[in-house]
Amino acid sequence: MFAKDTEVNHEAVSTKLFEITAARGKKGTDRHEQIELLRELYSIAEANNLGDAMAVKITFNIVAAIYDYNPNIATCMRSETWDT
Repeated sequence: MFAKDTEVNHEAVSTKLFEITAARGKKGTDRHEQIELLRELYSIAEANNLGDAMAVKITFNIVAAIYDYNPNIATCMRSETWDT
């Protein structure tokens, strides 16, 4: 996700979060891949001890992406989607 020589800090993670969420709602966006990228970004933020505020910010975006994943309101969401 990040280049090897990139310092993982709040600014870098925020920039990557913006890049991932910028694709939301666009035609051709793989919603499952977007959720996986956000989860990976969350684990990177946790591994680098970026704090609770960054974790919450990423988590809110994960939840929003999960709701985007199933646009059909007539069916239930799969429970596997909510597993972390």
